[in-house]
Amino acid sequence: DRFTMEEMFGWRVAKEVPSCMRVLDTQDLHFLRNQRQTHVEKLLSSTATGRSDFFWKSTSVKKTAKMLDIREERLTRELASILRSDLTLLVSPFERELLKERFGIAFDRLALAPFFYSDKNILNDGNLSMRSSDFVSIGNFRHPPNADSV
Repeated sequence: DRFTMEEMFGWRVAKEVPSCMRVLDTQDLHFLRNQRQTHVEKLLSSTATGRSDFFWKSTSVKKTAKMLDIREERLTRELASILRSDLTLLVSPFERELLKERFGIAFDRLALAPFFYSDKNILNDGNLSMRSSDFVSIGNFRHPPNADSV
């Protein structure tokens, strides 16, 4: 869960169990969320002072990729975690496309795992315990969904 957990524990997992598959569950790309928040705050600030020349509104992956500040520490740390992992779970096709187009990360290392899943047959098949054996979750449990999932 999140790149910070990978930073803290990924190397230990790789050292102790080198053959295991390391999966990073981003829940969302934190660098993207952080940069969007910064832009919105600037927009609100410029609107309050009468300046409306700054605006981040883009549904295009290419436009968003050009607007990213690649010098931001959170971005480089999160990308490093993604590159150290065998598979990264993302919540949106937009994030997957952005990582592929802007940073050259192969699609086969990026899997979509949206918050909402509509196939009730898979969610309620009654065999979940059989499919989740030998699974380890590492986290601090300060976020209720982490504790609930375990």
